[in-house]
Amino acid sequence: MYATCGALKEEAYGIVKAILDDGEVVQSPDKTVPRAGSTLEFEEIEIGMRVRPVEDVHTLRALCERVPEGATNCVSWNEEMASIVGANFIVVAKRARYQAALIKRDSKENRGSGWLVPFEALRRATCGLAHACLDDVTYETLQPGMKVHVKPSFEEVKSACNERAPGAESEDIVHWTEGMIDTIGQEFTVKRLIPAMNAVQMELRKKGEFFFPENMRTGWIFPFHALCRKSLYSARPHY
Repeated sequence: MYATCGALKEEAYGIVKAILDDGEVVQSPDKTVPRAGSTLEFEEIEIGMRVRPVEDVHTLRALCERVPEGATNCVSWNEEMASIVGANFIVVAKRARYQAALIKRDSKENRGSGWLVPFEALRRATCGLAHACLDDVTYETLQPGMKVHVKPSFEEVKSACNERAPGAESEDIVHWTEGMIDTIGQEFTVKRLIPAMNAVQMELRKKGEFFFPENMRTGWIFPFHALCRKSLYSARPHY
């Protein structure tokens, strides 16, 4: 899937420049290449983050055939990559050599599958959650029927699940499982409270929504400090 960069860089750059004359541009050591929209820095990308490749196939190709700053090689273009344009994915790994992220549609995809995409070609895809004003919740404020989000930070949620929740009477913890990566940044409805653990069980997701087969029968359980709510004062739309 990987290859060294060749002469196609010049051609790809010309195509993208013609399409995005008014777009934002970034400086590279050898030429100026457009950066599409609201992108991420490589250091900002986290395992479990929901991302979306840029929505223009020519831009994606140009960025895949360019060596990003800090990388030693580029991600070679594959014609099948046209199918990932604008779709939502989950980051499952990072590759510093390419300054790129390995992305999959969900964590249940075959272990050998996925797409390696340079950081410049990725945008956040958390429905605005990562950019919104977020309020932490306290266990006392949670109640059945309340809409909450799993926090958008993979590391924060994993850490919370693997430790005793603040103020909990029981020594029991939730325990992070691999399937939980699909819940990062997602909205759920509280089904019931678990007072001893200061945790909550979520309602099952409806058929047709983002599906979590591992917990189809029971509903996910999270400690309260792995959850958040959108601030009531965050009325401005986020993209």
